[in-house]
Amino acid sequence: MVFASKYKALQKKHGVKMSHAFLGPVAQIPIFITMLWSLRSMAETYPSFSEGGALWFKNLSEVDTTYGLPIMCSASFLIMFEVGSRMNETQTSSNPDQQKMMKNVMRAMSILMIPVTLTQPSAITLYWTFSNAMGLTQTAVLAIPGVKPALGVYIKKTEPEPVQENVKVYDHNPRHSTKKIMQQNRDASS
Repeated sequence: MVFASKYKALQKKHGVKMSHAFLGPVAQIPIFITMLWSLRSMAETYPSFSEGGALWFKNLSEVDTTYGLPIMCSASFLIMFEVGSRMNETQTSSNPDQQKMMKNVMRAMSILMIPVTLTQPSAITLYWTFSNAMGLTQTAVLAIPGVKPALGVYIKKTEPEPVQENVKVYDHNPRHSTKKIMQQNRDASS
């Protein structure tokens, strides 16, 4: 209870609202669904989609049966996530077990993308692959030193805690620490 109240007070002091962290991803859901439905509708409606492909996926209105686009989509998603998570490892100090679990979940999602994209028209899979490639490019550009400050992107400071002078160090055994404190108090009062 004490931790929760201190945590809330700290959030209030710095103007942090946890609900705001979810606004970006939640706002993107309708855009993603609209793009998905639009591309699916266009693949069914416009005849140019049946001839507008390239390389091995000549028909964008059909599923890619060669597994090429689904594997590229999955791989681009995985690479984008791995690069982004490596970049964030140096900037975050959250629970390592939680980070490991999240990485494994995202890695599993990249594998599960293959059967999902096999049911979609090639236009949708190509859009996802290109979107992942653009996300990877953005992540790589932001990893270049000097780019974030030039763009005005906030950089979390990872400075070490300052060393305090004249701090007495006690061993971690509570009984020993208590004895030392009591002895110091007796010495100070005499």
